[in-house]
Amino acid sequence: MILIGLPQLLIFPFVPRLMKALDLRLIVFAGELIFGGSCLLNIYMNPDFGGPQFQLANIVRAMGQPFTIVPLSVLATAGLLREQQADGSALFNIMRNLGGSVGTALLSTMITQREQFHDFRIGERVTPYSPYVQQFLSNQSIQNLQHSGDPAGALQQAYRMLQASVQTNSFVMAYSECFLALGVILIIGSVMIWFCKKTKAAGAAAAH
Repeated sequence: MILIGLPQLLIFPFVPRLMKALDLRLIVFAGELIFGGSCLLNIYMNPDFGGPQFQLANIVRAMGQPFTIVPLSVLATAGLLREQQADGSALFNIMRNLGGSVGTALLSTMITQREQFHDFRIGERVTPYSPYVQQFLSNQSIQNLQHSGDPAGALQQAYRMLQASVQTNSFVMAYSECFLALGVILIIGSVMIWFCKKTKAAGAAAAH
């Protein structure tokens, strides 16, 4: 969380200045590209991934987020009259929260379905007739036997370890695909932002 929060604290003070100097669409475009790129850094995960492997992606993600939150809010209310902007901002925040809830639900569903899909596909290849499976079960049984002294129990534990390995790999592949989906959506969104009307921050408009 520090790697995500600290860079944003350092970047946020410069966002209002950029909003006054640059087209808001350009700021959002850059922010979504950076955010999307950070998601694409996590599409080749494996079960050995841990904190260190996510550090670079989290730092890149933190550099992109500040350039999307505030400029998007300004773009959403730019075409409203002054007396309508408060209601428009509230509606935008409601839709943002609703979109976050829907997105979280969709990702959870995607993870569940893709994990089941990969578990089934991997299970098709993990059979007792596979030389790799036989070698895995043999090696794990020997190791387990050294601790338990029960040949039957050692073999059963080896089967449980094989099942756990399949499930773990299935989950990792599902999460990798979710990161891929998020990255693609953000990149598409960075292109779609150019269909919005060109807008400048209020401070810049007042200065002109």
